[in-house]
Amino acid sequence: MLSIDEDDGDILDIKTLVLDEDILSDIPLERRLIFVLAESTSTYLFHQSIKDAIMAIKPEGLQFFRADQWGSSAVFQ
Repeated sequence: MLSIDEDDGDILDIKTLVLDEDILSDIPLERRLIFVLAESTSTYLFHQSIKDAIMAIKPEGLQFFRADQWGSSAVFQ
């Protein structure tokens, strides 16, 4: 679900993110390890294996959310 600016049609907010697992399964894993949403270029999606590798070095100031639990207010929960 998106919030769209009525004046210019820009996407203001993504309220719900839904990924089609059938479509994803048709994309080779190496092509879907990391991708950026076209609707929100500040939103990155990481495969669990990438997230695990990043978290193994114990970074500070970084937070991950599962895609099925992500929303515009996720950082405040």
